[in-house]
Amino acid sequence: MSCRPCPDRELINFPPLNRAESARDLPQIPRTGYGLADLAVDSFIETRDKAASKTFRAKKKLDHALEAALPGIYLPLYTMVTFTGMPYAKAAKRAQIQDALVYVSLFVIAAILVAAMLWLVTT
Repeated sequence: MSCRPCPDRELINFPPLNRAESARDLPQIPRTGYGLADLAVDSFIETRDKAASKTFRAKKKLDHALEAALPGIYLPLYTMVTFTGMPYAKAAKRAQIQDALVYVSLFVIAAILVAAMLWLVTT
């Protein structure tokens, strides 16, 4: 059994490939160009490892509450990527900063509550 050549193959004229002399001659893709790939990997890991976690679900609820309380200021990553024209890398960076602020704020609130309880117990 032999393969027949595709009749349209003769109609396609591919230009010759230009080979780079070395790796330094290849076009460099800025790191921000990988934003979508990074988000896809993060989403996969999130779905695979974290979706069943109560802590993760609580963080998502907190994200939605903050988005409702601070419209236009606090945007979850999904909202930034889906409903704005923000570049993926910028959205990921902003989400990291927002998450850090949320976690630091929660830590400070917890520390204040512990200090207040200790103060109440000692007085």
